[in-house]
Amino acid sequence: MKKSRTKSIIIAIIMILLAAIAVLGLLIHKSRAQIPELSDGYSPIIDSINCDVDGDWFGETCVLSCGPTSGLFTFTLTVREFTGTYYQSTFCTEFYRLSFWENEDGTVQVRGETLGENPNVHYFDISIEDGNVLLSENGELLPYWGS
Repeated sequence: MKKSRTKSIIIAIIMILLAAIAVLGLLIHKSRAQIPELSDGYSPIIDSINCDVDGDWFGETCVLSCGPTSGLFTFTLTVREFTGTYYQSTFCTEFYRLSFWENEDGTVQVRGETLGENPNVHYFDISIEDGNVLLSENGELLPYWGS
């Protein structure tokens, strides 16, 4: 009788865990669907991706968007966790064509390509520190304006 009851408890725990995983998946999927688009088809979003940037095994929604300035090239990187917590930093750099890029080992980076006859391509690592999203290239931090 005890074996049967123990088996039932284990099965119930497994079912609860599976349900929790399914709910997490729905929350992550829902966060991907909240990217705004204006009525004329223009979107201030440059690129977006769902990936794990903070090493917690859960994917975060990462969004590259146009910065708040006119006359200076700025862009904003927002990282939103499925719990609703988000981190955001604005960067002022030379002009780049921006996108997310997954390198050979599966790590997602921000890819920036300059214009001109001989464009340079930069790959920026993404990290979160003290509530800010940081970008770095070869260990050197890209200056940011904060959130």
